[in-house]
Amino acid sequence: MTESINITGLRVVLDEKDCCGPHAIVARADGACSGFELLCSKCNSRRGSLSKAAADFLRSTVRLFGTLSEPVYITSAMNGDVKMKRDDLFPRRYFKAADLNGKPIDVTIKSATVEALKNMQGVNEDKLVLGFANQKMYLVVNRTNYDSIAELHGDDTDGWVGKRVQLYPDKASVGGKRVDAVRVRAPIGDALNDTIPI
Repeated sequence: MTESINITGLRVVLDEKDCCGPHAIVARADGACSGFELLCSKCNSRRGSLSKAAADFLRSTVRLFGTLSEPVYITSAMNGDVKMKRDDLFPRRYFKAADLNGKPIDVTIKSATVEALKNMQGVNEDKLVLGFANQKMYLVVNRTNYDSIAELHGDDTDGWVGKRVQLYPDKASVGGKRVDAVRVRAPIGDALNDTIPI
């Protein structure tokens, strides 16, 4: 019976290159219909659930060929990945307040790079962009968020890599209007552990 064959830790190659590339690892996931999910092999970010059909295919492959030394290629069609939502069809690269679902998230900075991005007038402008461990999306850093992170971890962005921050939804004033925004602060646990002078 193939259900008894363990596929946890099996390496796969996907036909889509989200996250750090196409390579992923099969991991246990109680909420998934197959009981498995895919994790990025480089940064351990979640790459989605493994469909029952794909899990059965991997079990059958292991049953027939034994422990595999090379990754198995899985197509999105095989994994039952029918993309129906706008964000799936046109994935965004950068965080917006709605992505936080009204709740803060603690993240660890994994990269700080300068990228040329179009501003509201359609002109390229150099912006600081932060990448985070276990997150697909990046944060375009504005002056307010830069100042918040610099206050926590210093002014040198190279020193931010490996440091923790909390992203939280807030309001900002843009062109005289109040709009949703992503803000940055110290994670609550870190703030509570600060030494309080007496």
